[in-house]
Amino acid sequence: MKKLAVLLMAVLMFALYAYAAAAEEGSMDLAEDQSPAEVVERIKTMIDQTKLQQGKLQSYIIKVKTAEGGEKGRVIGVLLINVPPDKVWATSDDLESRPDWIPCHNYTKIVHTFDPPEEGMDRHFLLNEAIKIAFVKPTYSLDIKRHKDLLTEEWRMTTEQERATWKNKGVILNPPSFGIKNIGGFRYFEPYDNGTKTIHFYSPTMETTVPVPQAILNIGMKLSLPGYMNGMKKEAEKRYGGKK
Repeated sequence: MKKLAVLLMAVLMFALYAYAAAAEEGSMDLAEDQSPAEVVERIKTMIDQTKLQQGKLQSYIIKVKTAEGGEKGRVIGVLLINVPPDKVWATSDDLESRPDWIPCHNYTKIVHTFDPPEEGMDRHFLLNEAIKIAFVKPTYSLDIKRHKDLLTEEWRMTTEQERATWKNKGVILNPPSFGIKNIGGFRYFEPYDNGTKTIHFYSPTMETTVPVPQAILNIGMKLSLPGYMNGMKKEAEKRYGGKK
């Protein structure tokens, strides 16, 4: 109970601290829940090109229709990385090193790789992960699909049934820490400046089992963007000598 209380306090403080930052960028409505590429096409109309070229992170909260007919918010971050897409892709493909250059990651461990992956993918795997929020380290497991030809990665949290099935096969997947209902999202890389640079679009989502307003969750997700996206930018540019 003490750990849960600390977690809830951390989430609330996290959200309140982020509130002012969340209002800095605009928002937009989508008529329906679309593919990452389609969402990105809409977001591109809102990008401030001056901020983009200056290497400043831009973030947006958009509304999408759910399968049940309701609406939910989706946070999307946009940041320019000064190396070509194939180099950024290679950096992002090094998943287990992410805790070394992404502040909020505590550990990332691939526990199963689908070989061969499904048609159209170059990698499909399951991983266990833990992140750091204040004094707690929530854990969970993800199903991640990477499409190199499309420069797209999509992920979702494993289900209880999937975790039980894989356990019978000797693969142990982390159940979500108390309070986490679902995690998902996508990233998308787009060539920029004749393919010498890359625009990184990153959109994480989270649902909780406790009654936290979606707007607060969106703000929390938005505040998490700088550490993650700037971490990947700095790592890719360090590895491959990116220049402005």
